Order: sequence, then structure tokens, then C-alpha cells
Amino acid sequence: MSNRPPCAERVVAQWRAWALGGSDNEKNEMAKKSDSDSFSSSSVLFKESSGEVVFEAGQRTALIEVPLIETSVPSRGRAAFELVISHGAGEGASKGRVHLGVNARTSVHVVGAGAQQQPNCGTVKFFESAVMCEESCGVLLLSVMRVEGWDGSLEVGYATREGTAKAGSDFVAKEGRLTFAPGQTQATIGIEVVDDDVAEDDEQFTCELLHVGGGPNVLAEEDYVCTVTILDDDTWKFRLRRKKAQLRAALAQSFYAADSWSDRFKDALTLSGAVDDETGDETPPSGADSFMHALSLFWKLQFALIPPEAWGMGWPAFITSLIFIGIWTAIVGELASLFGCVIGLGDAITAITFVALGTSLPDTFASRLATLHDEHADAAIGNITGSNSVNVFLGLGIPWIIGALYHRYAPRGKGQYDVPAGSLGFSLALFSTLAAVALLTLLVRRHFNGGELGGSRKSTRLLSLFFVSLWVIYIVLASLNDKGYLADL
Repeated sequence: MSNRPPCAERVVAQWRAWALGGSDNEKNEMAKKSDSDSFSSSSVLFKESSGEVVFEAGQRTALIEVPLIETSVPSRGRAAFELVISHGAGEGASKGRVHLGVNARTSVHVVGAGAQQQPNCGTVKFFESAVMCEESCGVLLLSVMRVEGWDGSLEVGYATREGTAKAGSDFVAKEGRLTFAPGQTQATIGIEVVDDDVAEDDEQFTCELLHVGGGPNVLAEEDYVCTVTILDDDTWKFRLRRKKAQLRAALAQSFYAADSWSDRFKDALTLSGAVDDETGDETPPSGADSFMHALSLFWKLQFALIPPEAWGMGWPAFITSLIFIGIWTAIVGELASLFGCVIGLGDAITAITFVALGTSLPDTFASRLATLHDEHADAAIGNITGSNSVNVFLGLGIPWIIGALYHRYAPRGKGQYDVPAGSLGFSLALFSTLAAVALLTLLVRRHFNGGELGGSRKSTRLLSLFFVSLWVIYIVLASLNDKGYLADL
């Protein structure tokens, strides 16, 4: 004997049907025969008066179809029959495993087309006429109700309609039919919502119930159209990341801020843990914190040499920072030149590779912080263009002015300050061309995406690879020209 529950097995039950209205002796006789193999009804109401109903493993409901002879039902009257479910017998029956409930017997009334009282199949409508969902929900389920009657089967169509939300980019268009079985009062429509990484406004589309076939209209007078609002979650995710970065920066600033110069050195020498983003409390230092503290101690002590920002409206801190930047720029340039000499690279190639990376990576991280802290891309793009403007106009202009004045007026000057161009002409033309391509790309993104930054994850990664490839093209061509391989160009 199996210990599995009955719902885990396939079971087969028998059904019997006979017309009502006979004598009590006839009903009792038919009831006695309901468990036998052979049963014949004296009624001419049915084409078939018995059959099987099969429940597969895990199945909870099943339909019994009783074929009727339409001519046997009076056009202005009605006929009735009784339907009984039993264990049955014979091949395929599941005697001993089918547990009959209290509703194993029911009465069915068949109404003629001309009868005064007709069965009511009801009408259908949406459970809610307006719903909202996030675009990351995956599949949206819309509930359809059958009200004011549930006699017989009922079929209704449905279709989605575009609004501000467009099929394909915001949701997957769908149309089809819903079939309500006798007694069924609810069904669902599943619509796939497309999730993207583009920050956009909330968008809407509708799903409409449609009348199908040539029968009576089964649509309710209202709520047969459902308006779906897709809530964009990319905008608030972006804002949440930006606010989180701002909060982290504010907490770090308040935690490491020092009114006195000595406090800066204490903070630089003290091993501390991270700051919890939610509570703002300091967490115990981990092994990674200890490693990073030892690695960055040299730089922390240099930062501690900068006066507090509260002194002199921040001017001492600003001037001291510029001095340190100048010192380390000179050190990086000299080390890069020595490194290029050791591995056999010229000063021009070393300048556009190692020196440029050493001096431009801080601008890259500053632009990233500006992107996280600002709602618009102006600060990030402006930081890059402003930094390069300083390099061109001040970084080149001021040394040339000093050199020209020295050679013009100094006793040991040459009188005229000449700087050989070398490969500068080709490098400058190549840089201007690739810079124009980069700016044109940003303009195209503004036209199609509404901004220079942002967009789907795939598009941003592809664009990043494109900009990196522009830099690689510049490095390769400029280096080949400096080595003389492109001298004919």
C-alpha cells in the first residue's frame, strides 16, 4: 500500500447521468447500479450517459462534458438530469484511492432557448481599472473578473494598446483569448514588462477586453479597459546612488575634519575603520583597513601638512595644495623620463603615455565624483575640459613666457627663445581630429539619449570602450610617427 497522498497519484473516477422526473423506485434502482460496469439510462436526453474523469498527479479540478441531444429539450421548457461521481470499476478505475466528498452528486437543469428564465453567463471586467508596476517587475498580472452570473462557458478577447509606453521597448505587446469554465469567476492576463537602465518618465499603456464571436456581448459597462502605469525605477536608483555617495562624502568629511593642525596628524597616524552608510558610526578596523592604512600612511602625512580649510577662508590650504601638486608633477615627469630612458622610449612617447596617465588619472576620478554628486553632467565634462585648458594655456603658456623673458633680458640668455617642434605638428593634428570625434559622439548621445552621460549598461560600456580605443589610436599613431615610421604623412 502506498504512503503517498492521493494528490500525488493519477486517479480515474466514473460519472453517471440520468434524467430526473422518474419514479422513486426507478431512481433507487439507478442509484444501485451506479457502481456497476453497465448502465443504461431510459432517457433520450443524452448521447452518452456515462464516462470517466481523470485527475493527473497534482491536478485539483477537471471538467465533465455530458453530450446532450438538443431536440430532447423543450424549446420553451426545461429538462433536468442528475450527475453522480463514483469509484467505478473496470480497467483504468481507481477504486479505493478515490475519496468521494459530500458533493459527489449534483443536479443540472437544461433550459430551452425559448424559456422565460435563461441561464446567466455573466459579464467580465478588470478587477482594477488602473494599476501601477515597476519596470523591473518582470511579468505584470492583470486580474479579470466574471460577475453577475457564471452559468456555462464564457470567452472574451484581450489586446494591449500603446500609449506613452511603446511595445517592444517598454512592454511586450500581447493579444489573445480568455476562457471561463462553468463556475469560474476569475482569470489573469500576463504581460511582460521590459526592464532597461535608461532614466525616463513614468509611461502608460492600456489593456482592453474585446467581444469575440457572434453571441451576446459579455463585456461589463465599465472597467473593461485597464490603464497600466510603468514606474521608472532607474531615476530613483540613480538618485539613491548619488545621495548615498553624497552622504558617504559628508560623513567622511565630518569624521576626518579637524579644526586644529595637530588633529590632522593625529587622524593621519590613527588606524580607524570604515564609516557605516546608514548609522554614520565607525566600524572596527579590519585587516584590509590595516593594510590600506600602512600603504597610504606616507600620503596621509603629506595631506596633514595642508592647513585646515577653516583658516583664511581656505586660501592657505589652496596655495599649499598647488605647491604640492607642482612638486609631485615635477617628480612624476622626471621619473617618467628616467623610466622611458631605461626602456628605450623617447621623451615624446613618455610624455603622452606615463606622464599623461600620472597627471590625468586624478582628473578622471574627480569627474567620477562630480558625476555622482551632481544631477547633471556639466561638472564632469567641465572638469575634463577645464583641466586640459589649464594644461594648455597655463602649463605651456607660463613656462614659455618665463623662458622667453629669461633669454631676452637675462645676461646669460640667448636673446631668442626657440623650441623645436619635432613631432608636435602631427601629434596636435591627430589629437584635434580624435577630440572632434569624441565631442561629436557626445552631441549624438545628447540628441538620442537626452544627455552626455547615462543610458543602458550595454551602451555605456560600449561607449567607454570606444573612447578608450580613441586614446589607444592616438598613442599608437603618435608613437609610430615619433619613431619615424610615418614620416611620409
